[in-house]
Order: sequence, then C-alpha cells, then structure tokens
Amino acid sequence: MHLSRRGVPSILADMRVAVMTAGPRGDGAPYTGLGHGVARAGHEVTLVTHSRCEPLARSAGLGFHTLLMDSYAELRSERGDRARSLASRLAAEDGVAPVDAAAATR
Repeated sequence: MHLSRRGVPSILADMRVAVMTAGPRGDGAPYTGLGHGVARAGHEVTLVTHSRCEPLARSAGLGFHTLLMDSYAELRSERGDRARSLASRLAAEDGVAPVDAAAATR
C-alpha cells in the first residue's frame, strides 16, 4: 500500500469533494464547517447550494457552485402556491395538520 506524505493511503490523499445541500442558510452553514475541516486536511472542497450561501462558503475557504434551481423562489412562486394548496387539501382529507414549508422563507 502506498502512503501519502501525510501517512494516509494514497487513494485517500488529495481528494476533490463536493458537498451539496438545498436547504436554507441554516442547513448550509454546518456544511461550510465540515468542508473547512476537510479542506484543512488537504482536500479540495466545493459547496453546491443556493447563491445566497456563496459568501459563507468563500469565507470558509471553499469552492462554490450555484444550484440551478432556487427552492426558496420555487416555494414562493405560483407553482409553489398550488403545490402547498394541494398538500393542505390532501392532509386535511387524511386528518393531518399540514406544515407550511414556505413560512420558513418569509
């Protein structure tokens, strides 16, 4: 087995890691901490998420790539309104109290 200069198996040395999350900033922030630790171990890390998290990723020393779809905008769109309305109706038919996911983005 070949070892890198850091004494780890060479297959694990100098990895390129992409970390993806589609949640709100609160979901993205822990991944910047994780990514920062992985980058400090000598690996190249790119965070893939919403554009609003780019400054956070860059400040952690990570690469950044924007998701093509912004789930916040989607939730607030007409299509998001229709989906929430349908989900609420189906939940009511089943006797379940619906959760308004868009409320978190307001």
